Amino acid sequence: MSSKMLLSIFAVAVLIVAALCVGLSRRDSDLVSSPPVNPQQDGTPPYEQTNASADPSTIWVETSPPDRIPKESTLTLTLDGLGVPVKEYRPQDTMFLIDASLSMMDNDPYDLRLEAAKHYVDLLNSSDRAAVVSFNYDATLVGGDHLSSNFPHIKANIDSITLAGWTNLYDPIRISTDELIGRGDDSHVWLEILLTDGNDTTFHTGAQILSQAQRAADNNITIFTVGLIGRGGVNESILMDIANVTNGEYIRAENASVLDQIYEEISQMVKYPDTAGRDNNVDAILPDYLRYVDDSAVPMPDFAGMYGGAFHLMWNFSKLKINETWTATLNVTSSIQGVHLYALSYPDTMVTYTRYDDTRFSVSFPETFIDVIGASPPNAEAGGPYMGYEGTAVTLDASGSSDPDNDSLMYRWDFEDDGIWDTPWMTDATLAHVWGDDFVGNVALEVSDGNFTDTDTANVTILNVPPTILDVRAVSVANVTLRVAGEKWHDVTLTLFKDGNETASVGVTRYPGSPDEQTATIENMTIDLTGALSAVVVYTPMDDPINGQVWGSTPAWLILTAKDGSEVRIHHEFNVRHNDTWVWTVTDLRVFLVGLPIEFSASAHDVGSDDLYFMWDFGDGRNLTTVTYNTGVGPDPYPSPDVNPITATSNVVVTYPVAGTYTVTLTVTDDDGGSTTISMTIEMG
Repeated sequence: MSSKMLLSIFAVAVLIVAALCVGLSRRDSDLVSSPPVNPQQDGTPPYEQTNASADPSTIWVETSPPDRIPKESTLTLTLDGLGVPVKEYRPQDTMFLIDASLSMMDNDPYDLRLEAAKHYVDLLNSSDRAAVVSFNYDATLVGGDHLSSNFPHIKANIDSITLAGWTNLYDPIRISTDELIGRGDDSHVWLEILLTDGNDTTFHTGAQILSQAQRAADNNITIFTVGLIGRGGVNESILMDIANVTNGEYIRAENASVLDQIYEEISQMVKYPDTAGRDNNVDAILPDYLRYVDDSAVPMPDFAGMYGGAFHLMWNFSKLKINETWTATLNVTSSIQGVHLYALSYPDTMVTYTRYDDTRFSVSFPETFIDVIGASPPNAEAGGPYMGYEGTAVTLDASGSSDPDNDSLMYRWDFEDDGIWDTPWMTDATLAHVWGDDFVGNVALEVSDGNFTDTDTANVTILNVPPTILDVRAVSVANVTLRVAGEKWHDVTLTLFKDGNETASVGVTRYPGSPDEQTATIENMTIDLTGALSAVVVYTPMDDPINGQVWGSTPAWLILTAKDGSEVRIHHEFNVRHNDTWVWTVTDLRVFLVGLPIEFSASAHDVGSDDLYFMWDFGDGRNLTTVTYNTGVGPDPYPSPDVNPITATSNVVVTYPVAGTYTVTLTVTDDDGGSTTISMTIEMG
């Protein structure tokens, strides 16, 4: 980084520090914070008046402005220079810094700059003092003569200036400032009047020259600069900076003929100052809800950023004349809504300046307000409380939700209020939802108007529904075989009846040979223990083939063979003379099932997503439980994550070794404790 850039940064930092300080003059009194005079009085001394405004005064909150309303407001700060010039003459110590470079041969061949300086001397009062510094490639206190009131000698020193060399703008300021600091009268105004037609050609940087100007300003020295426009091209920028830093003024001279008038003008400004205030430091502080729109300030502030926990914009400028106006604008947005919000922190937004009597003076900018509007958030109303049963739809109703702006609303639901939204956004305010398990808790609703959201909850109680037993059966499945022996050529028929209705029939004709090879079987006959199964065996000897003897002995058997191979034999002997059909009736086969396996089966349904437990009590002290998991894998969690109604079955096999009457009880229970019981009675033996 160049030394010029470093010094420029230093100069800006000095301005910022100056804006934060209250004592800037070596001859300042205490800071004044109230108007020195009533502005309505005639003959009011110079002063500055503040004003502030916000336009538009109504903006939209910065989150989502519509097209019809802006979200930015332009804040305008205004300083007006008011009053009348002070008529009390102020003694002065004045240093004349006169360019004596060779370029003056062309730009001021008649030495009019010297005549103008002498004219200024003629305007001095007897209490005033002056001295002369001549500069070209170097700078010299002419004649070595210090500040004095010997005006003829001062004018002679001006006339003694001769031309030579280049232009040095650094040393004349340094020497003049040394003279005023070392020999100036504290009761006088300290001035330097710098006239040149060129730029520094002695390799001094602009930053170095401005460092001497800042040194002068730090000692309350005002520098007026005069730029004589000539062939070489005067550096007006550096002359303006020197004047601004020291609260002076830069005056452009198109040619040497106007110099006399310019010096007289400077004399008038010194004797009868028309400055409302100098060393102006404006500090605009934003409330924490306002955001500065980057780079929107005009003019650009010397500092914009956080300081002391608040956002500051600071401007530093040299002076404000009577009847002049200084204006700064900046754009802001607001993060909150509100009516009559402060647009600037009050009373901390202020200007601090030095007034006509060298007193530092502070004035707050007036209270300034803005209204910030925006879309109001909707009001969510989840309805309820809701009550229902698992597996049955419950209608959730959010139609009580509203929006102050009459915006269209969107809805979404969280059925367990667990922070996970279970539905997408939808336009319908009602929704039918089925809980797959009993549940006690809240349902959450979120409502959106497209910009803002609101949430609400409602209590939900979902009751458990006990399972329903669909069917219970107790059966014995066996092969029923008809076996016939005895007389040859007899034919025998077996017919089975369930509850009086024929279900199956087989027949056997007795031929010579083993009876075991002449059987007929009704396979896998289901004997329902809840209903009678009868068997009718018919022997019709009168229509037997030849050789059949009606008085012969014809034994017959009914053989019940279970799946596991166990069997029961029921015997009957047809051996009584009879001219008609012989009939053997077994009224109920159930009494012969002792010792054979009995198959119990049941089915049950549950509308919830539950596990089902089948608990069998067989009436003889024995119990058995089977379980069907809803997931098919393991126990159902609570609450069930899915809606999955279940229909399950239980199949068990029991053998009763002893005849008797038994009451069989089945209880089906879900995993939430709901249960249903059914009983049946079976006869064994």
